[in-house]
Amino acid sequence: MLLLASVLCMGAVCSASPDPRPVLAAYPNWGMCDDRVATAIENGVNTVIWFQVNLVSRDGRPHVDPGSLDLACVASVAAAARRNGSAVAHYISIGGWNAPHPDAQFTGAEWYQAWVAWNAAAKAPGFDGFAGFDWDLEGHDDPDHPNNYFTDGVLEIMKTMSLLARGDGLKVAMAPAQSYLDAATGDFSQSVSHPPVEPWHQEFRYHGRNVYAYLLAACGVDTFDFVSLQLYEGFSGAGYHLTEGESAEAYLVDLVERYTRGWTVHFDQVPHLGLAAQAVAVPADRLVLGFGNAWATPPPITGDKKFVFIGADDIRAAWSALRAGGVAVRGFMWWALVHEGESVDGRPVVFSEQLNFIVRP
Repeated sequence: MLLLASVLCMGAVCSASPDPRPVLAAYPNWGMCDDRVATAIENGVNTVIWFQVNLVSRDGRPHVDPGSLDLACVASVAAAARRNGSAVAHYISIGGWNAPHPDAQFTGAEWYQAWVAWNAAAKAPGFDGFAGFDWDLEGHDDPDHPNNYFTDGVLEIMKTMSLLARGDGLKVAMAPAQSYLDAATGDFSQSVSHPPVEPWHQEFRYHGRNVYAYLLAACGVDTFDFVSLQLYEGFSGAGYHLTEGESAEAYLVDLVERYTRGWTVHFDQVPHLGLAAQAVAVPADRLVLGFGNAWATPPPITGDKKFVFIGADDIRAAWSALRAGGVAVRGFMWWALVHEGESVDGRPVVFSEQLNFIVRP
């Protein structure tokens, strides 16, 4: 499962060439493992980001807690996919909305060793354990909750675990909300209690200011196999531009250009972290566009556009326009498989089929 041949190590520093296959990544749901995941793999999903684990203290030791996720079921689905000849990368997500941030009484190195031991114990016949992990640390509904701030300790854990995992030939991904890695602003903050950068819904104070850009600067973008951008964040930049009438195709093409070109992030706005203002970018071969499926449509009565839905036709048009310009993004991600087959305007949304038709050769 690990593409170790693509990893070139020099001392303690490793650089990895991304898997050349387009990524078609899906999150099942909190604790979900059932036939719907197997069906999605049959339809073309080649990356399953199982949801999720928390890094918590138990009995005074670092403990990787899978919550309601049935690891035996994960192993069974993975083994069946292998028997059927499907090449699937299985990641485990760390975090999620309202989920606890890692306990910073332990270092990143201690958490990494705990994760490695936990992953080894998850192995089963036909399942080699998780290929790596996906950072999905986010904020909390309670505006006063401490998880709405990424502490120095949490950032150290994320950085150190990422570097150690990559050095061992494991895969590391991240899935920031759009405002947590935002090419529309150079501002930087460890808080994710800001209003949107765009001039709308200033009462909604759950946005970040490039906190995940810290990982790109501190670790290097090559540490991450791919970066999935959650365009379905509440009142996201994507939602604003589409609500203002910009076409989804034009917006996605422009967004890819901005992220791949790069932008200056003012890390010096938080001087104690020791990072100078610098340019960050996500190369096209590591950029994954993340979408919400049918759940993200506005309710028909209120028309509330807190979440943005971008359908397969618009995604296909953007993909074609990018390819025509010589740009190939790494692929697509969506939340969540639990909503596969639900309808928008009377048409079933089955991204595992529809997006596979777009990216397959």
